[in-house]
Amino acid sequence: MGLLEPLWISEGAWSALRDQVIGPEAAATVDPDVLALARTWNEPTRDGNRVGVFVDAELARTLSRLLDAHPALAAELLG
Repeated sequence: MGLLEPLWISEGAWSALRDQVIGPEAAATVDPDVLALARTWNEPTRDGNRVGVFVDAELARTLSRLLDAHPALAAELLG
């Protein structure tokens, strides 16, 4: 595993990704990358009104791939 970097997002965005993308994908797959992302996502760091999830490049690619499959949510999170 490479260097972990924090991905800081709002509590609402973190929850939306957990509930609408990562959780359902993890429940429906045996893909080790998705399962690793789900484990990491469920161990966030909180700092005030933001949530930090520490990801490496591989987990970031997995998250990007999952978001590509959910364009409406991705657009909503981008504002």
